[in-house]
Amino acid sequence: MSVWVGRGARAADVDVLVVGAGPTGLVLALELVRHGVRCRVIDSEARRPPGSRATDIQSRTLELLEPHGVLPAMVAAGVVVRGFTGWARGRPISQLDFASLEVPYPFTLSLEQEHTEAVLAARLAELGVPVERGVAVDGLLGGTDSVAVRFADGSSGRASYVVGADGVGSRVRQALGVPFRGETYRSPYLVADVHARWSLANDRVHLFVHRDGFFNVLALPGGRSRILCDVPEAPSAPCVDDVRRVLAARTGLDAEIEAASDVRVFRIQRRLAARWRHGRVVLAGDAAHVCSPLLGQGMNFGVHDAVNLAWRLARALRGDGAALDGYVAERRPAASALLWHTDALHRAARLRVGPARLVRDVVSRVVSAVPAARHAAAALCAEMHVSYGPGAARSALVAPRVGPPGVGDRAPLVLTSDGLFPPRAPDGLRLVFGAPAGPGEVGVAAPGAPGSIDARLVQLYRAKAGTRVTVRPDGWIGARER
Repeated sequence: MSVWVGRGARAADVDVLVVGAGPTGLVLALELVRHGVRCRVIDSEARRPPGSRATDIQSRTLELLEPHGVLPAMVAAGVVVRGFTGWARGRPISQLDFASLEVPYPFTLSLEQEHTEAVLAARLAELGVPVERGVAVDGLLGGTDSVAVRFADGSSGRASYVVGADGVGSRVRQALGVPFRGETYRSPYLVADVHARWSLANDRVHLFVHRDGFFNVLALPGGRSRILCDVPEAPSAPCVDDVRRVLAARTGLDAEIEAASDVRVFRIQRRLAARWRHGRVVLAGDAAHVCSPLLGQGMNFGVHDAVNLAWRLARALRGDGAALDGYVAERRPAASALLWHTDALHRAARLRVGPARLVRDVVSRVVSAVPAARHAAAALCAEMHVSYGPGAARSALVAPRVGPPGVGDRAPLVLTSDGLFPPRAPDGLRLVFGAPAGPGEVGVAAPGAPGSIDARLVQLYRAKAGTRVTVRPDGWIGARER
C-alpha cells in the first residue's frame, strides 16, 4: 500500500470514507449521519471477527451512544457492572463503586465487542449506510480538495476525507508512514471465557494481584466470565488447565472452572501514533493509540475519538478549515494521558518485589478509604475525567476537579423521560440559567423548584442567575459565562 501527494482532479464520491468497521468506525459513521454527512464504511475483513475481544463499555461511552437509540438493545444483552474490587493475599485491598458518580448511567456494561458491533452496524444499516466488508484500501492519493483511494480489487474512488479507524495494524497509518511509538509488554497474556463456580459477585470487576502476576475477572452475558492474566511463558497449546493453574496459584478462591472457550495467548502493546493527521487523512481509535486492557479503556477511547472527530469533519466540509485542528489538539494529549495511567496500573498489578507490593497495597487501601480519592478513581475508570482544559487530562488522575464544570469539561447530564438533557445537538446548545433565553438558547430556571430537573442542573453546573453554558456537539463544554 502506498500514499502520494497530488491535487484532486474531480469531485469526491463521498464526503468521508471510514476505513474500519470496529466500534470507532461504526460510531464515527453514526455521528456523521447525524450531522448530514455522506459517508461510506469499509472493512478488509470479509466477516465480523468472532470472539469477545473488548468487553467494557464505560459510563461516559453509554452517554455518547444514547442519541443513536442503541442502548436498550445493548443493555438488555449485557451485564451491568457496578464496581471494582482489588484483592491481595485473599483479602480486598481496594473498592470502587460507580454509584458514587452523579451520572445517568452509574455502571459499566459488559458486552462482547462482537455483539456491540452488530448492534451499531444494524443501526447504521437502518440509516442507509451498510458496512461494506471484504473491501481493502491499497493506495491513497492526497490532494488539496479530496483523497483518491485505490482499492485492493483494482477499483478506485474519491472522498473529501479519509479516516483510518482500522485498528492496531492500520494500513492507513502504515501508508502515511506514521511511526507507532511505544512498546510491546514482555510477558505473554492468557485470556479465556469460562464457566466457573465461585463466590465472586458478578456485578463487579475483580483484580487479584500476586507476586507471580495478576488474575482479572469480568462477568460476561450467559453466565460466563472473562479471564485475563499474565503468564511467564506462552503455552504451546493454551487450554482450560492453564487457566485453572493460574486461578489456584493467584486467587486463593474455592473455585472450579467447569468449561472454557476462546482460550488464547496474546501480547499487549502500549503505543501512540506520532501524527494523527496528514492533510485530509485522519487516524482514530486503535489506529492512533493502543493501551493495556486492564481498565477496559481502549475501545471506549476510540468511541470518544469518533464523537470528537465527527462534528469537526462536518464543519470542515462546510468550509471551516481549522475545525480539524482541534481534534488532534484535544484527543492526542488525552490519549497520551490514557497510556500513562493504564501503564501505571498495569505495572502496579505486576509488581514482584515485596516492599513495592506492600506500598501498592497500602496506597490502594488509602484510596478506597478516602471518599474524594475513591470518587476520583471511579470517575477515571468511567472516563468521566477526560477534559480538554489546560493540563486537565493528567491532573484528573490525582485529584477531583475543584470548582464548577468549565470550558473543556464534560457537560453534566440528567436522565429524563425524554432522554438525556442537555441533548447533544448537532450544532451545539446554549443553556441560560435564571435569565431570559434568547434565540437558539434553552432556559433553565434557577434555583428551580426542589427536586426538579432545573434544580438538578443548577446543582450539577454550580450555576447561578445569569450563567450561560455552551455545550458542544460532542457533549463537552465549549464556553461558560459566570
